[in-house]
Amino acid sequence: MSFWYKILCKVRLYWIKNSLESCGHKCFIFWSASFVCPSRIKIGNNVVLRERAWLTAVKDKGSVGYISLGSECHVGKDVIISSAYKVTIGKGVTFGGRSMVMDNNHRFDDPYVSVMDQGLSGSSVVIEDYVWVGGHAIVLPGVRIGQGAIVAAGAIVTKDVPAYSIVGGVPAKVIGQRKH
Repeated sequence: MSFWYKILCKVRLYWIKNSLESCGHKCFIFWSASFVCPSRIKIGNNVVLRERAWLTAVKDKGSVGYISLGSECHVGKDVIISSAYKVTIGKGVTFGGRSMVMDNNHRFDDPYVSVMDQGLSGSSVVIEDYVWVGGHAIVLPGVRIGQGAIVAAGAIVTKDVPAYSIVGGVPAKVIGQRKH
């Protein structure tokens, strides 16, 4: 990373800080990271958002999502965090490249109406402190991932994950435990 790129990113960070609900100290946000409804996004101290990370607080029929990203988190390349309800991420959480967290999905009740016109459904997601979400993993609506858990690369998390567990597969199941 060149000196001038770092300077450009830091200049952009000052502009971004004014549009976010809040942004802590010593954060580094790569130039290509982007936000939708940044006033509904809170970022803690010492957070890194890598290339093309995308945080979106989705608007849906009067409601707007909310994202809270704790201190010392590392959001890898091409990570998507999408909220129409609420996504709460603890401190020290690491997201591998191209992982996704979504607290919403399109409704599909009426087969004669496009899913794009039926609104959204879903529920809040909580990822507790020191969790590692591996690359290409997906966390779906209504999930709570316990402290210190690891989500293996490519896993799809559809149910709660106990603290200090290692989960993997589609759908994700407990495949191991971490010492704590």
